[in-house]
Amino acid sequence: MTSKNSDLSHSLYEYFKYDPLATKNIQKGYIKFFKDCKEILDIACGRGEFLELLLENGIHGTGIEMDEQRVENLKTRGFDCVCDDIFHYLNISKKNSFDGVFTSHLIEHLEPDKVIDLLELSFTIMKPGGRLIITTPNVGSLPMHLDYFHRDFTHIKFYHPKIIEFFLEKSGFTIIESGTNENFWFKSPISILPESHINYINLNNEFNKMKYKQTTNPFIFLKRKISDMMTRYILHPQFEDVNRIINKQADIIKKQDTAIRNIAIWAAFLYPPSEVYVVARKR
Repeated sequence: MTSKNSDLSHSLYEYFKYDPLATKNIQKGYIKFFKDCKEILDIACGRGEFLELLLENGIHGTGIEMDEQRVENLKTRGFDCVCDDIFHYLNISKKNSFDGVFTSHLIEHLEPDKVIDLLELSFTIMKPGGRLIITTPNVGSLPMHLDYFHRDFTHIKFYHPKIIEFFLEKSGFTIIESGTNENFWFKSPISILPESHINYINLNNEFNKMKYKQTTNPFIFLKRKISDMMTRYILHPQFEDVNRIINKQADIIKKQDTAIRNIAIWAAFLYPPSEVYVVARKR
């Protein structure tokens, strides 16, 4: 990335008002992989969210960043940070000097040969048994393809986690774990709703459930008989018509429920967590 592009990238982050607290929430799950480590290198540390997380967990972190404004800001806040080209810095760093390396959303800015250079140089500066964590946009995420990835003009390409694993193994690493980050998720706009539980009804049956109190009064008895005959020959046919209308609507609603649930399931498939990660160890 050229100095001009670096300045523009900084301005872009300010323009979109990316929330540092949201970034920390996304990255907090990676701290566990650096447990018992003393010295971590954060490559392309940006605004220093992961450096903050390291500090909060008693781990010293050193950041490398090309953006001068960000580096000055981090130094003012008391963080160890170097303004340099990442490849130059890695080339001049001492061998076996870091317990681990963290790089978040960097490789999508690089061509494949540069990614391999990054991994090989990281391998050199890491101590035996040291851990490397790489995070990058999820190639399987629809929002990433349609929106988020294209918000940064310096993005070059997606990297499938299997390709990252291949590059890591070729560079001498052993894969520990890979997966998706559940804290970085653009939720599907279509939720899987509970079923409507539509019940079919029969008004005739409901009417037949009605019971009269027994009576010995002949006039009341006669009145009830007349009422029953009117219900059987006048109201029951109308009940049948109403039954057909209501139950037809119930069928339609159930079909709509099924269609919406199927669409929601497919939408969830297209909206997985938007970040993937790979954790590797230096052999």
